[in-house]
Formats: sequence, structure tokens, C-alpha cells
Amino acid sequence: MNHLFKLFCILLTALLHVHLSMYTVENVINPCFWVFTIFESASCNCIWGQIASYIIVIGIQCFVTSLLSFYIAKWNKIHIWFVAYIICVPIYFLFKFCDFATLSNALSQWYLEKYHYNAFPDILRLCIIQTIYITIYFFLSKRNYRF
Repeated sequence: MNHLFKLFCILLTALLHVHLSMYTVENVINPCFWVFTIFESASCNCIWGQIASYIIVIGIQCFVTSLLSFYIAKWNKIHIWFVAYIICVPIYFLFKFCDFATLSNALSQWYLEKYHYNAFPDILRLCIIQTIYITIYFFLSKRNYRF
């Protein structure tokens, strides 16, 4: 039961972090603001710049999740976190083809009003990725796989 409570706390804080980090409008203390600003500038505004920006943002969010997990549950197997990140990046880009914006127009509109851009699809994708990231670590660490 204690493991499930720790897992729930990690998942809850990771999802909260996704929501907070995706509020990038004029939020200069947010690292994601700088990543998106740099990669969406005129010199980097291409498909590769967008891909690089999301790889870095996913990395930032996964790093914060890993730190939280270390302090909450002592999940400190860095090699498993790295494998989970490598698995999650292509999954995110597979999800880019899904149209999450049409799932809930009211929720999408709420995010548009609060975040000042259509943040709902990316927040939903990144929340799913963080859930997968934590789940992969949880199961791989329990199996004692050797990488």
C-alpha cells in the first residue's frame, strides 16, 4: 500500500508540474518558456526546431519527475529513467498525430482562455507521457532488469 501511495504522489506532482510548465506566456522563470522562445524564433522555426523543442521540454519534465521520485520514493536507478525517457520520446511524437483538441471543446476553450494559446492538446499529451514514464520506471525497477 505504501508503494501505491508513493506512486500516486509522484504521479500527481508530475501532472501538476506539466500544467505549470506549459504556462509559458511571459513566464521567464519557466525553462520551457526559453526553450520554446529559442526554437520558435525566426532562425529555428522549422520542423526540426519544433521537434528539438519538444524533446528538450519532455526531458525537462522527465528530469523533474525523476528528482521528485528520488525524494519521494528513493527511485534512484538512473539507467531505468534513461530507458523510460528514450521510450517516451517516440511515443509523444506518435501522439502528435492524434487530435486531442476535439476530445473536449469546453476544456480546450478553458485552456485557451487561461493559457492564452491552445495548450490543451500538448498538456494532455505530456500528461500521458509522464504517466507512461513513471509506469515504465515502476515496472522495470520491480523486475530488476539489467541494461
